[in-house]
Formats: sequence, structure tokens, C-alpha cells
Amino acid sequence: MLRTDANTRMLAWDAKLREDSQTADIFSDFSGTMSETMKVIPEAVRVKVSGITRGEAKRTITMVKALSGAGVAGRTSQMGNEEEQTQKSLTVQANSYSNAVDLETYGIDAWEMSFYDIAKIVQPQLSRWHKETEGKHIREALCERYSSNLEVAPASLTPSLHPNIFIVDSDTNDGTGGVYPTYSATAGTYNTNVGTAIEAITWGATNRLTQKTLNDLIAWITVTKEIEPLNIGGKDRYILTVPSRQKRFLMDPTVTTSFGGTMLQADVRGAGNRTIAYEMREYGCLLLVEDPRSPIASSSTTVTITYKGAGSTDGRSLTGASDVCDVGFVLGKGALFSFDAEPLHFEEEIQDYGKNKGIGAFRTCGEIRADFDDVTPGATTIHNKSSAMVLFGTL
Repeated sequence: MLRTDANTRMLAWDAKLREDSQTADIFSDFSGTMSETMKVIPEAVRVKVSGITRGEAKRTITMVKALSGAGVAGRTSQMGNEEEQTQKSLTVQANSYSNAVDLETYGIDAWEMSFYDIAKIVQPQLSRWHKETEGKHIREALCERYSSNLEVAPASLTPSLHPNIFIVDSDTNDGTGGVYPTYSATAGTYNTNVGTAIEAITWGATNRLTQKTLNDLIAWITVTKEIEPLNIGGKDRYILTVPSRQKRFLMDPTVTTSFGGTMLQADVRGAGNRTIAYEMREYGCLLLVEDPRSPIASSSTTVTITYKGAGSTDGRSLTGASDVCDVGFVLGKGALFSFDAEPLHFEEEIQDYGKNKGIGAFRTCGEIRADFDDVTPGATTIHNKSSAMVLFGTL
């Protein structure tokens, strides 16, 4: 409940409120709606699933992998040499989350606060809270498969780290520029594998974002992982989100060989992507976009990932673990699915003869990473060719 204090009472000469505000989330530029009739994934990173049936909180989306057999040639009979189609599925779910504000509609406190028009900003505040929480949920899903609201009842899903992880380590000198943890379908085992890989690296300047790192990353996502690109400005591109701490090293204008030094001499950005928030520049098939809300991963036996929340809440920490990394993402087509079963809406609660009024904003939604898999997952059954997670040293 909002009550006046000694600093605000009787200051009617300055009735304008000052609010904390957050910048627009980069993922608002990367969303698109999936056609329910054509089953076509749009040219978007985040796919909004449409055509929701009332009462539905779970849906299975299937995919059929491209044919890759050798076929037959010459006089070899086609009979008996048919190729079986390989099908995998992704189950998207939704769960509720909300926030609310309590107001007084009359009485001494309501009277003394009336000139501030507090009630008028409640809906914008709640809307912004949901937008910023949605941004946190998106990054949670990319890192740990599910947004955190899906980890509580009744959904009760178990998080799992991204199956495609590139840990920057230019000290390897093996032409790869990275370390790749061994994937396991068992979430706890895989978490340990990632933590072991992080802790084995000597973190330093070589673990930051450089042009060599980008070359190695491009080779990995295109040749090894076969990530499906987006069509941006008529060209096949991948989004690379760059943590703000990493941008310092890559865009330093005092270093002539850095991107920052290059951009002082010529505008090397493509015209087709200048409208994307926080766009930095293109490099090969990568479109680099700064992410001020990038997560932080730390490892001390197990990997823990922390996130920027709504408003001034920031759970990210650079301390308390032996190894700490900035988290970036390579994003291709259909990297994330958003299942919005009950869109954002507002409700009121009246109490105490109408004196107290609560205004709440409610939503039932789930953000899920596009991990297509078999009914019984195994070490080699997962199919994620739409995104990857990149870990950079922060020291």
C-alpha cells in the first residue's frame, strides 16, 4: 500500500512523479507469430504460437528432419531402399505469473497523495514489469530450456543447460578457439560437465570477444552445429548477443584493428539492420547486437546462472564462485517458442467498503527453448539447430 511520508506531504508545487525506466528489450525486435494452418516457422528468433484452444496449457509441436540418405542410382532397385522419415517433437507449456499494486481510493493518505495521480501510472508500471519479466524469462529459457515460472507447480519442469555451448578459450591453439562440454540427456550430469569445462580454463584476456573468436564461432555454428540462419535484409544472418562488458574490448575506438577503430573510418553496418535495438555491426554472417541484460554464469562444482529482473532487481553476481562468465547467444531461426495461453490482462480487487483497491496484471505463458527430441531422450537424440550459448571470461 502506498502512503505519504514526510518528504512528500504538502509538496503540491511539484506534483510530477519520477519513475525508474528500463530500455526496450532487444528480443522485442526478434519475435514473430507461427502460422497454425501452414505450420511455417517465421523469420524470427522467438516464435509466438497462435491458435490457442481455450483451456489448453500444453501443446506438442512436431518436426520432420530433412531427408539425408544416399538414394539410389543406375540399375539399383528403389524397392527396399526407401528412407524412413525421422520425426522429433517439442512440448510447449504455459504457467501463470502476476504482480499487483494496492491503492487507497479515499481517506487521509489518498487525499494527500491525490495530486500525484498515483492511480494513473499503475497500469503502465505493471505493463513494464511484465515486459521486463518476459525478457528475463526469454533468457532463462535460452540458458536453461524453460522460463522459471514453468519450474513451479503445476508445470514443474526440470531445467537443463543449452546443448550447444561454446566456451571461449583462445589459449587452446587448436584452431577451434573454444571448449565444448560433453552433452548428456541427464540434466545434472550435463551441468557437471559444463562446470568442469569452465573450471579447467585459465580465464584472462584470451577469453574475451575478438575477431579470431568470431571466426572460430562462425565455423562452429555453420559447419559443426549447422544452425539455421535468419533472413535479415535479404541475407542469411545469425544474431550474436554481446554482453556489455564484452563490447568494451571489441568496440574500443583507440585500437585501430578493433571494430571500433574500423567504424571510425567507415560505416560498415548494413542498411537492412540499422533499426534493430543496440545493433553494433555485421561481421561475416553474424549480426552483433549488444545485450545490457545478458545473464552471468558461475561455476563452483555446479553451474548457476543469474539474471537481470524487473525494475532495479538485478540478481546477477560476479562474486561467490571460482569461475564467472558473461553469457551471449547465437540466435537463428525459431530459437525459442512462446506459448501464450492466457494473454496479459488486468483485474481489480475491492476491499474495506471500497477504500482499498488492488490492481493486478495476470498472464499465463511459457518461454521454451526449441529443443526437439525423441519421446525417450538420449545423448544423441536432441535436435537444436536454431541457437547456441556462448560463455566469455569476465576478468
